[in-house]
Amino acid sequence: MTELGSRSGWLSDKVCAEYSYWVRDALQGCLNSKLDVLLPKMGSSEASELFFVAAVTDEIGGEAISKRIREKLDGSEQILQGDFDRFDSLLDASAGAPRRG
Repeated sequence: MTELGSRSGWLSDKVCAEYSYWVRDALQGCLNSKLDVLLPKMGSSEASELFFVAAVTDEIGGEAISKRIREKLDGSEQILQGDFDRFDSLLDASAGAPRRG
């Protein structure tokens, strides 16, 4: 899961939609396997939006996906220009407990 939050709230629904579209496109580019899926939008709060990726992988593969996401988003002009916080979590579906990354 990747959470993108605006520290000051979204300026408008249009700005939120533009960042959401860009982040979804960037996340899709971080997936390798045909089994990895970026799930559809499930809603957003006033200041943040959650993006869920479902991937069939082991711990090493999960860390690799997470690393690609961090590198892609943290180095992007869109994120650097905005006032955002980004958090990633990995969830082992067999264990059920999220790990903050």
